[in-house]
Amino acid sequence: MLLLQIIFLSTLATPTIGANRGPAGAGPTPDADEPREISWYSGTYESATLEAGRRGKPLLVYFWMDGSEHCTRLFQDTLQKPEAAQALRDYIVFSAKATEPSGAQLVQRFGIRTLPTMLFLRPDGSPDEAILGNMALTQFVPEVQRIQTGQDTISDLRRRLQLNPGDLDLRFKLADKLQFVGAATESQGLIDSIKRDDPKGKTVIAAQLLLYDVMGVITGSASDASDPATYDLKPMYTHLPSVQPEPVLFEGWQWVATIEGQRGKRTERRRALMKSWPHTAQNFQMNWGRELVGNFWDMRSELTKKEKLFAVKVAELAANRAVELMGMEEPPPAMLGEGFVDDPKGFVADQLDGLACAYYMNGKRRKALETSRRSLELDPNVPAHQAFLDHFENREK
Repeated sequence: MLLLQIIFLSTLATPTIGANRGPAGAGPTPDADEPREISWYSGTYESATLEAGRRGKPLLVYFWMDGSEHCTRLFQDTLQKPEAAQALRDYIVFSAKATEPSGAQLVQRFGIRTLPTMLFLRPDGSPDEAILGNMALTQFVPEVQRIQTGQDTISDLRRRLQLNPGDLDLRFKLADKLQFVGAATESQGLIDSIKRDDPKGKTVIAAQLLLYDVMGVITGSASDASDPATYDLKPMYTHLPSVQPEPVLFEGWQWVATIEGQRGKRTERRRALMKSWPHTAQNFQMNWGRELVGNFWDMRSELTKKEKLFAVKVAELAANRAVELMGMEEPPPAMLGEGFVDDPKGFVADQLDGLACAYYMNGKRRKALETSRRSLELDPNVPAHQAFLDHFENREK
């Protein structure tokens, strides 16, 4: 089951873009070798596709609307930059305002559900890729280069799937892209074929699809799908013991923990969090471990002895691995928590805070104090580290 919600954020005004031309003031640059601005096509979509076919050029359709913060940021911070113009120099670029009749027709034709969307089409008019939402310039240029070279595009995935028709991962990748370019029927057909060829969910992708089906049953049968309090989680609790792939077990128990927390069932939430831990990917153990310990700290007055010991076990593993990571010359960014990519010491200090909390919950106050002081030494400018230390010291007195 593939889910997507329309994202229309309306907090900032978008610079005016005419129905059949680009941003006000933008146009072909005199120096075609070094374009400074995108050259927006001034005709209709139909004539743009004919021009693309005649010249053998790919076509980019930019879907946008007034009042969307994401559209504004994409236009101002990315599309107006010379680097974007140079990346798109070989494209015919067409503006489709979603709130105008001609743009609305294209929105319906291609099943556009997120604004902004940049739809890339081949010279023959067939959709090949879509970029959804705002994208920073540093990401946009490499993405355009990837699409131009045909890496993991719709046409590339079709070609590879013809050579390896039994590859379920390729099927899913293609299905996932097709849903964003108006090919929902073909996308669903590929999804159904994955379930048919792996009905027991032995592969990760098939197991994920079966998991999403159970989620769909739960939300679909609720009296109010937006209110987790109305969910009956029995189908998920029944389903998870039969799941085999570790990543899917982790995802399933993580989902249960989230829903139980939203339902106010804190004991059930902790049980689900504990069940998720053995299935955590190794490169995610530090981040997930810190989050688990943080959750247990927030509920510390309710914890059983078993839960407190579990928190220490998780925190020690996460903190020890973080210390090892800090000893590396170049710690892998993917293993550092959000906000810590350029701050390994801060990442370790955060992990030590978690360990100090776990020690404190288990009555090991001296260890908590020692660990908290070490955290503050590593990262003295973060108030949270001092706050934890103050808490432990005041209780110690």
